[in-house]
Amino acid sequence: MARYDVHPFEQGFVLDVQAELIDMFETRAVVPLLKSEAVPSALPRLHPVFSIDGVDYTMATQFVSAFPKTALKPPVANLAREHDRIVAALDMLFYGF
Repeated sequence: MARYDVHPFEQGFVLDVQAELIDMFETRAVVPLLKSEAVPSALPRLHPVFSIDGVDYTMATQFVSAFPKTALKPPVANLAREHDRIVAALDMLFYGF
């Protein structure tokens, strides 16, 4: 499992945000990536938008959760190039800035 991998999920995708250093658990911390129209009142810093296969998906950061590794399907993309925006969204959620 790799940090920032994008895995298919029923409502879109989930983004793995867990550090690889702590891969010993049976779960990974993930954030849903939902079609942008499904995320009401998006806040730009909390809800960055990423294009996957030409479709915009919003990081629904407030729904961060633990997900069983065994339930994650093979990744279809990796958003490591978006590290700064992803960390900014998590900082907004946890610290308010």
